[in-house]
Amino acid sequence: IPCLNPDGVAKGNYRSSFAGVDLNRQWILPNEFLHPTIFHAKKEFEKLYKERPILLYCDLHGHSRKQNSFIYGCNRAANGGFNSWTKVRLLPRILARNNCVFDINACKFKVEKSKMGTGRIVVWKDFEVTNSFTLENSFHGYDYAHDFKEFTISDFKKLGADIILSLNLYQKILI
Repeated sequence: IPCLNPDGVAKGNYRSSFAGVDLNRQWILPNEFLHPTIFHAKKEFEKLYKERPILLYCDLHGHSRKQNSFIYGCNRAANGGFNSWTKVRLLPRILARNNCVFDINACKFKVEKSKMGTGRIVVWKDFEVTNSFTLENSFHGYDYAHDFKEFTISDFKKLGADIILSLNLYQKILI
């Protein structure tokens, strides 16, 4: 889904819809008329979940304060289990080895009460998606050795390609 906030973005908002609502806090009970993109996205997840397990949910955000690219994830695998702590951190670790703008040390894996209505946590909880993440990319740029660089379009394209590469490697590990 390319953008869940098209009306807000068209009006210059990156966080809230045209109605002034932060759509990434409406995932628990989205309203079909007030939050239509979230409502319909969640319905599609429900259909997909009935057919097969969902391997990855990744919500893309821009971050206004931190540098680099990093992930917010949940604190354990959706179904728990012995390797739960490791399993939820494996894909980000693989990505960190493949991409220089991705900072594994900036990643956080927790479920906070204030974030319970976000897509990341609702998808993790309701649809049992261990790899339910928010990928944050700094509005500013990234650390490169001892320098700081602004993100370029090619940096974002490479990050996208490296996510796919990392997901492929992750799946091979699971087999």
